[in-house]
Amino acid sequence: MGIWLATEDKDTITAVVSVDGLPFIGPVFTQSSEVTVSDLSSQASFLQSFYSELDSAGMRMAAQRGIHHQAEAGEHQATILEMAAMSDPATASDAIYTIMTTDLRDKLSNVSAQITLLGASGGFTNEEMKQNAEALYQRELSNALNANVTMNTQSRHFIMYDDPQWLLTQIKAAIQEVE
Repeated sequence: MGIWLATEDKDTITAVVSVDGLPFIGPVFTQSSEVTVSDLSSQASFLQSFYSELDSAGMRMAAQRGIHHQAEAGEHQATILEMAAMSDPATASDAIYTIMTTDLRDKLSNVSAQITLLGASGGFTNEEMKQNAEALYQRELSNALNANVTMNTQSRHFIMYDDPQWLLTQIKAAIQEVE
């Protein structure tokens, strides 16, 4: 969302810290920077329809499928599953559709804001997979004028659960860099 705001309001937004969020989610699914919105459009429509039909238990079950990529500790996974169960299915379905059909990569060349992407690759099982994730993140920001990627190789997607001190340190450093 921060990257999106920076593409729309270039004069006000001077810095963005993105916590494991890319300008287009497609490459996360395909492991290729060549993927386009049209490549994912049918999948995005399917998931929008799928999530809109779920109830609380269904939202929890859907989140359960990928929970091992979200957080390491069992209590944090339980919290994430509870949040999913409390989520509004219509809102979740629209959000999923939007992130799968919004590609900001080409707009990055017009963003003057400092973009700091704090990525997480701790859910991967070996060093090669972690390096591939970092390379993918770097490619996804390659059009940006002023961006850097810092990976946490121990944390999973919810960095604030797996390594909160690292996250706070990185956010503070990003803020100090633009002050």
